[in-house]
Amino acid sequence: ALDRLYGLGTYRAGDLREAVLTGPRTVALRFDNILDQVQTAITDPALSPFAVEDERGFLPLTGYAEQGDTVILTLGRDPAGALRAHNCYGSRPYPAIAKDAANGLPVLAFSDVPVRRN
Repeated sequence: ALDRLYGLGTYRAGDLREAVLTGPRTVALRFDNILDQVQTAITDPALSPFAVEDERGFLPLTGYAEQGDTVILTLGRDPAGALRAHNCYGSRPYPAIAKDAANGLPVLAFSDVPVRRN
């Protein structure tokens, strides 16, 4: 309605399209509805709102990179069994949330998303 009345663009929040194990210790999270790039403004991977879990528990993150609509997570150990990805999971507060750099909309939270092996 606002788009028709005022000519304002309508935006959708970034939504996880897929989570893929792209290397032995690398997970790519790819998002739909990102106009510019995913941005969190963090430098320490441990502060990331994203998490990856396997049959042994949560994997430590040792690397974090943003590339357009994709977030690349480097895992601190080899994964064991099935993997699941999370964003803003659990009750701990996050120092930064992932958002679209173009419009500031946060990406949608998710939990227990299966990570596909490439």
